[in-house]
Amino acid sequence: MATIVVEPFKDLLTKNSNIREWFERYEFYLTVNSLLQTPADNAPAEEVTTANQKNVALFINCVDGEMYSLIKSLVNPAEVVQKTYGEIKGLLVEHLSPKPTIYTQRFTFYRTMQKQAEQACEYLARLRVIANDCNFDNFDSALLDQFLMGLSDTKIQSKLLAEKTLTLATAVEKVLNMEKAQKEAQILHGETSNYVQRKKEV
Repeated sequence: MATIVVEPFKDLLTKNSNIREWFERYEFYLTVNSLLQTPADNAPAEEVTTANQKNVALFINCVDGEMYSLIKSLVNPAEVVQKTYGEIKGLLVEHLSPKPTIYTQRFTFYRTMQKQAEQACEYLARLRVIANDCNFDNFDSALLDQFLMGLSDTKIQSKLLAEKTLTLATAVEKVLNMEKAQKEAQILHGETSNYVQRKKEV
């Protein structure tokens, strides 16, 4: 039977990493390669300890020296090997990327407007990222409200506000279609202007 060689996780965790996203990708790596040690609930204490140590050792192998020093200071007076992977992860995330309160996050969400030259789909993507931590009862409804309020093009905004029924999906579709039509009209206008100018020069 052929031996399966597992490629190491190549992206070291540093203080400059987006720590929440890094852990998401790292745990996908663990899952796809079946590397996370998960002893049974009734497993002997020695087996649980060994599994925890392997998980921690695998994780520590994916951090740089500066991050390892931070981990040691966060777990002090305990030793790194005495902590579980989950405990170390929790300490790092809380230290480097403490989660804002729901009210702070919602305040940010409701002040997020479409930027100059930003496409509607890009604006919606920014809103989604912020809304993920807002704990809205109706996620799509909240997104729709702010998507409409934050649109930079007042003509498109007015057309959407005149709609009697609107969902997030239909609103995005309508905005993208209108943005596309505007761009095509600008291109056509530019080509027409250039043609007229060339005719005058002949």
